[in-house]
Amino acid sequence: MTDATPSRQDAISSLEQDVGRLVRTARRVVAKNADAFDPGMQPTTYLVLRTIVRRQPVRPADIATETGMDKSFVSRQLKLLAEAGFVVSAANDSDGRVRAFSATPEAEARLTAIRSATHERFGRALDAWSDDDVVRFAQLLSTFNDEVTIL
Repeated sequence: MTDATPSRQDAISSLEQDVGRLVRTARRVVAKNADAFDPGMQPTTYLVLRTIVRRQPVRPADIATETGMDKSFVSRQLKLLAEAGFVVSAANDSDGRVRAFSATPEAEARLTAIRSATHERFGRALDAWSDDDVVRFAQLLSTFNDEVTIL
């Protein structure tokens, strides 16, 4: 009799494929959210803005580190966001030569509405799951992301 339980190696192979699917889904969600935030906004610009909202006030170098984007690319995105009126900058308290960026109230309100809609869509996708399964999945995904990040 064969064991129906997949081996660890089979599970890791499946995980590799499913992470790829998850990444593609995440890219579609970010692109949709970027366009909902401001029609024509590029997904990378949206990711920079999300980072600012989460960490504000934040220096461009910290945005680059967190997003994995090149510093000059982040600077271009910040310029676009500032020109559109979605972010403001101020001199850093500890070093006046460095600018720290914050989102405008309008940008924060738009982002809050988009995140709320995204949470509703995720909630609908998980409707058939038990609360315990949703909590456990979130914990496992967070742990997995933490471990993969340090590789």
